Amino acid sequence: MPRLSIIGSNKGISPILATLLLVVITTAAAVVTYSWVMSYISSKGEKAEAVMLYLANVRFTNSTSGGGTGVVIDIGNAGTTSTKVRIYGGNAPNNLTLICSSKTIPAGGIQTFQANMTWVSKKTYYFRAVSDFGVSIEFNAKAP
Repeated sequence: MPRLSIIGSNKGISPILATLLLVVITTAAAVVTYSWVMSYISSKGEKAEAVMLYLANVRFTNSTSGGGTGVVIDIGNAGTTSTKVRIYGGNAPNNLTLICSSKTIPAGGIQTFQANMTWVSKKTYYFRAVSDFGVSIEFNAKAP
């Protein structure tokens, strides 16, 4: 009975062919990953360009003896699409409530939001503006 020996056998692929096969598989995986990542980034980028919110101004109003009852917030939209925006506010970043209902901000425009919110002098308040597109900005302001 003939004896089979793996060490002296010529049955297998050559090292050059094995290397070439690994390069082809790696390149194909890289191309698939690249196309998936680029499609994901471009879809997120289009939404970001459509609506670009920014804070224009925050004013605390109606101050009487170190406190007040109002805040005026100006939010701008530097994007290319109009959007409706709601404003949330509170005294902690993780405890915000709706303080201004939805208003439309045109593309390239600024909208003023007025809220009844009791505030105390020298205290920091936290705000979030959220658009219908899901774009949001967070900011804080210290009462005068």
